[in-house]
Amino acid sequence: FFNAVPSSRLSSTTSSINETNHTRLISFVTDIEGDMGYFKRFIQASRILDFEHVEPNLSPGLEYFPYDKRVVFQHSIEEEMEHMIHKSEHDDDVHKSNHNVNSATLEVDPKQSILVFGGDVCDKGGNDLYVIRQLLSLKKRYGNRVHFIMGNRDINKMRI
Repeated sequence: FFNAVPSSRLSSTTSSINETNHTRLISFVTDIEGDMGYFKRFIQASRILDFEHVEPNLSPGLEYFPYDKRVVFQHSIEEEMEHMIHKSEHDDDVHKSNHNVNSATLEVDPKQSILVFGGDVCDKGGNDLYVIRQLLSLKKRYGNRVHFIMGNRDINKMRI
């Protein structure tokens, strides 16, 4: 998975948010294929996402969510920066460039972070419904901050 790159580093997506110099973080993940372990590891390593504890909702209907944790966007820049520093201190291969990152050098508006899911949500992993419900719940709560791209497995399953 590819995790949270300041969009100003991407030549075609440089953006200023609300006419300020804030940086938008974009996180991309694909090919989860129903693998709950992979999905949870992605969230735990993420600079923009986290889990929060919730009461499971077992009522039938659109609000049905039988899990005690749901994915949320991180709330504060302090939380995000602490998470980034913690991750970079403990991971020599990923995020090496973030050792010198602090809130003075990278002005990130955590309310503008975006998740792009690149498709292939279900296949062999065995926890397809868990992953789908988590992603749809996130989309429902955060709207245009969550984007889905259909993968070949998603399109093939539509044909069935």
